[in-house]
Amino acid sequence: MYAVEFQTKITNGSIELPQEFIGKLVGEVRVIVLKQEQPAAVEILTDNLIDRLLDKPVSLDAFKPMSREDIYA
Repeated sequence: MYAVEFQTKITNGSIELPQEFIGKLVGEVRVIVLKQEQPAAVEILTDNLIDRLLDKPVSLDAFKPMSREDIYA
């Protein structure tokens, strides 16, 4: 058994073989699909957190705004 590696896109549930492998990969094969995951930090950066908080503010029962003296102390 030998392995080949290539990158492609899945279209309508089908994986298209690159031209270089057509005719070389015949018969029964084993297919392993690896999907690159997006890191969670990327999702947070692409999502506008400020807009989300403006749409749905978080309310905290124990919240107390800082006084002017606390801010400039």
